[in-house]
Amino acid sequence: MKNDWRGLFAPWILERGKLYFESGAVLSINKTEDGYKAVVEGSEDYNVSIDVDECGEFIDADCDCPYSEAGNYCKHEAAVLYATENEFDDYEMSSGKESIEQPLESLDSVISSMSEEDLRAFVSEAATAWKPVRDYLYSLYSDALPEGYSDEIMAEARVYKTYRQKTCQACPAG
Repeated sequence: MKNDWRGLFAPWILERGKLYFESGAVLSINKTEDGYKAVVEGSEDYNVSIDVDECGEFIDADCDCPYSEAGNYCKHEAAVLYATENEFDDYEMSSGKESIEQPLESLDSVISSMSEEDLRAFVSEAATAWKPVRDYLYSLYSDALPEGYSDEIMAEARVYKTYRQKTCQACPAG
C-alpha cells in the first residue's frame, strides 16, 4: 500500500489490527483486480475486501463484522492492510497465476542446516502464530497430545489426520 491509510483508523483499532496481523489471524489473502480479498480469524472468520486504485493507493475497506457493518473501519481491515504492506515478506499472495517458487531441494537444504533446537523453536513459533500450521501439526501428531485436551481439539485433529491420509492415498506417488 503506497499511501498512509492509518489516519483513517482509530488508534485503538490500529493497535488491535496490528496484533491480529502479528498473531497470524489473517488466514488467507488474495490479490484481486480491485485490491485484496482476505479472511481474518476473530470471534469467527470474517471476510475483508480492500479496494485500491490502479496505482495501488488505498481507496476503501469492507468487512462483514458488526463493527464495520456499522460504518467503521475495523481491526480485521487493519490486519489485512498490515499484511498487504508485508505481502512479499510474509505471505504467499495468490493472483490466479502460478508463482515462481524455490525448488524443494533448497528448502531441504535449509532445514538440514538447522540445529534440532532451532528447528523445534521454529515449529513451535510457527504453530503458535499460524492456525493452519498448528492444525496440520495436530493432524500429524494428534496421538502425542497430552491428556486433558478438549474433545473439540481432538476431534479437529482426527478430521485433519483422516483428510491427510485420504489425500496421501489418492496421490499418484502413493
